[in-house]
Amino acid sequence: MMNNEILESIFCNTRDDFFATKPLERVISNEIDELIEPFKELSPVQYEDLKDLLFSSALSGERQGFILGFKYAVHLLVNNGAVEI
Repeated sequence: MMNNEILESIFCNTRDDFFATKPLERVISNEIDELIEPFKELSPVQYEDLKDLLFSSALSGERQGFILGFKYAVHLLVNNGAVEI
């Protein structure tokens, strides 16, 4: 199976160019804003730190989902005879 570092590189090199990432970023940003609304009483620095932490977590999930999906797609192609390795 493919090395995670190779897939990580593919993810990083294609993420910013992929047309679907901008609407997804907007959705994630809106969801994070809703999630942290109850924490408005935090100091501005703490509030931004919390927001950054949640964005970082969301990006990590996006990255891991990409890697898992890529591996699964290769698995399907190989197991269905579409590609021979």
